[in-house]
Amino acid sequence: MSNLLFASPGIEADEQDSIRENIDAAWASGLNISQIDIVDLASAAFALLSEEWRPRLLREIGTELDNRADHTHRRAWHDLLSNISAGTDHD
Repeated sequence: MSNLLFASPGIEADEQDSIRENIDAAWASGLNISQIDIVDLASAAFALLSEEWRPRLLREIGTELDNRADHTHRRAWHDLLSNISAGTDHD
């Protein structure tokens, strides 16, 4: 493995220096690590999907949440989709 994309909901301020040091050490040993906010990654990926794949992605995410997530995450997903289908702003 020579490339790793690390997607997370963000990095806590008190962890930034430590994570940066780890990324730099990995890079020095030949591993290319990139970090991106998971929301930014999901937004970009969704924008690049064709119209036929967007509903499928939403269904797949819902299925994974049903199988693996606790109720608060499933509820947040439900609320997000409800806002999208109702045409309301979810930001």
